[in-house]
Amino acid sequence: MREKIKFPVYVCEVETGEIELYYDINELRLIVEEFWDILEKDFKLWDKDGFSLSFERSFFEEKDNTITKDIKNEEQLLKSYLLKYADKKGIRIEKRNDKSLADITGVLKNG
Repeated sequence: MREKIKFPVYVCEVETGEIELYYDINELRLIVEEFWDILEKDFKLWDKDGFSLSFERSFFEEKDNTITKDIKNEEQLLKSYLLKYADKKGIRIEKRNDKSLADITGVLKNG
């Protein structure tokens, strides 16, 4: 399904587990364009609600602020990546299983 992007967008490099958050469509366009050839294989991308994202060439056009969103929510998968990332960075998250994506993201940003 196509709809407007909901930020932040989580970009996870699968091999390293590093996660970056993008809040700006132009910054997101730059990273997607830079890694276009390996994007599907080496990166996982989700919107703020945990839906997996994929990109079409039209995404690089300034007027296109929509994205193809998977119909299956992967919030739990995204949470597992975020918690592994927090562990790797030595950031302690209390009551991990009860936290929302926004709560975990806030701890990571401030941690």
